[in-house]
Amino acid sequence: MLKILIQTIKEMANEYKPQIIMTKLPFGWISTKLGKILYVKNGFAFKSSNYSKSGVPIIRISDIKNGTITTDSSKKIKASDEINDFIIYENDILIALSGATTGKFGIYQSKGISYQNQLVGNLKLFSDKLIDKKCGHPS
Repeated sequence: MLKILIQTIKEMANEYKPQIIMTKLPFGWISTKLGKILYVKNGFAFKSSNYSKSGVPIIRISDIKNGTITTDSSKKIKASDEINDFIIYENDILIALSGATTGKFGIYQSKGISYQNQLVGNLKLFSDKLIDKKCGHPS
């Protein structure tokens, strides 16, 4: 019985196609699927044995709160060139990829860098050409 219920839910989810209709987009905008302009970059699996009392904050799912990122209780690690691919910069959008809070997101608003922990996704544009350099927003 449970297998039938799960299969039915999967079929319903596959058939569900949300419809958002905008009659007129702002000038210069186009309608597209989100997956055509950005991807989700996963974080790094830091070892807790490498944590230190000072250093660069590691952003974990628990640091994503109310649409922002807080480093108040972040674990820290010494900076290393080996993990530079996982640096988080100001205005990066992070999303929880696991657990009961999957899908919660926040914007990193600090001027300083942090590192991105595993199972924290960072929404990245495929191309910088999508950014309007004058205002820092997608064009």
